[in-house]
Amino acid sequence: MTETPKDSESVDSAEQPQRERTGRLRFWLLLLLGLLVLLPVVLVSAILLALRSESGTAWVIDQIPGLEVVNDQGSLFGTWKADRLEWRGYGVDVVAASPLIDWSPSCLFDLQFCLETLHVQQLDVSVQPSDKEPAPAEDVSLPSIELPLGLKANDVRLGTFTFNGAKVWDIFELDAGGAGADWKLNRVYYQLDDYTVVASGRVETRRDWPVNLEVNATLPPPYGDAWN
Repeated sequence: MTETPKDSESVDSAEQPQRERTGRLRFWLLLLLGLLVLLPVVLVSAILLALRSESGTAWVIDQIPGLEVVNDQGSLFGTWKADRLEWRGYGVDVVAASPLIDWSPSCLFDLQFCLETLHVQQLDVSVQPSDKEPAPAEDVSLPSIELPLGLKANDVRLGTFTFNGAKVWDIFELDAGGAGADWKLNRVYYQLDDYTVVASGRVETRRDWPVNLEVNATLPPPYGDAWN
């Protein structure tokens, strides 16, 4: 009877170091878990803070392989513009004259990407020919596109666009918005030489892409011997 407390004390003293080791292990595991959670947050915050400054934006642009800009100003986390932008890579050359981008980061809290302004005076894209033989022609099937974020584009104004030296348009303008696969086109304007097309309405980017559009086109007057 008198030895029982001594036995219990010896057991407690033997278990105490084990409890301390378990406590320390739990502490370090929790600390490691906290670091793993906080590290991405810190990295994202650092990138966002860098993009908010003009010098940080310039540094980020310098890290993109093949990208060169001339006289850039502003922040990619808001309004940014340059006299010239060039990107070369994967057999593709892109040259944009006087690009201007203005978007609202606060819209992301509403799960929406708000593009307030996108202006490009001239856009040239060149793609080097592939060594592979062209694939046989197949029926065209439209892909289903459903974006996880809403999109609002208020002021898209693109100047002359050439692809491999061939002019695609002289002017392209777009004011549109939507979410998922449902899109409202407030105004689409296309001009190539004397041809102009103005459209507005709705389009769904699913199944066969059903559209409900009002389209007005202006064509040049007929000419040539066949019309005499």
